[in-house]
Amino acid sequence: MIKSLNDLTRDEQHWLRQLANHNAKMLTTAMAARLKELGLSEQELGGTGISEAGKRLLLQGRRSR
Repeated sequence: MIKSLNDLTRDEQHWLRQLANHNAKMLTTAMAARLKELGLSEQELGGTGISEAGKRLLLQGRRSR
């Protein structure tokens, strides 16, 4: 279970932020599957989007700075 951004690799953190900013056009199939497996993304109309859990994780990371 992912409890903080530090539990993710740098690539996973990068792409999670890209999803949050609606800027993930180059997201690979493998990374999309990985983020979905972690519960941080979900399939949306038109592609992959950030899930509520992903949003919470990013907000938690901002608060702990």
